[in-house]
Amino acid sequence: MGRQRFYFCCFLVTALIVLLAYDGKSATYKWEDESGTVFFTDDPERIPPRYRRHVEERVEKEPVSLAPLPLQSNALFEQKMDLRGNNMQWWQDLIGQWEKKKKLAEDRIQQRELEIRQLESAKMATEDWEKEKRRIEKQINTAKARRDLAIHMLKEGIPSEAQKSKAPQEWLLKR
Repeated sequence: MGRQRFYFCCFLVTALIVLLAYDGKSATYKWEDESGTVFFTDDPERIPPRYRRHVEERVEKEPVSLAPLPLQSNALFEQKMDLRGNNMQWWQDLIGQWEKKKKLAEDRIQQRELEIRQLESAKMATEDWEKEKRRIEKQINTAKARRDLAIHMLKEGIPSEAQKSKAPQEWLLKR
């Protein structure tokens, strides 16, 4: 009986040390490629080497409370997290970033199309005019690709990631 008690006490002390040493922190890493696509991972080894210098690390401390929370609390809803540790505000910020990218691309398209109309109205049929027009058209195509990517992220990419993360769909609605 004494030996079992000793082993049980050793187990309790070890469990207590492990629990006290665990700080409940988890890290998420975020980076963006040349085309503006945002990536997330919890494993820094999965970040391509060329993006490692520009990684944003997000460390979140998980709640460690053992007390039960009331079911009807608004604070509980505000603090709810998905499987990756992101809350509603994080998802809405992400959507806001992509909406901003879409708007910037649309504005750039409009601006460059106006420049082409101005060039055409000047009727400068020179080689320089053709070069300038091709340069502006290339910028329009780049802006259209960025706009299309933003539209794709807003309509398919973010909802798909939210579903994988088990984030409630109402988090993706504008407030």
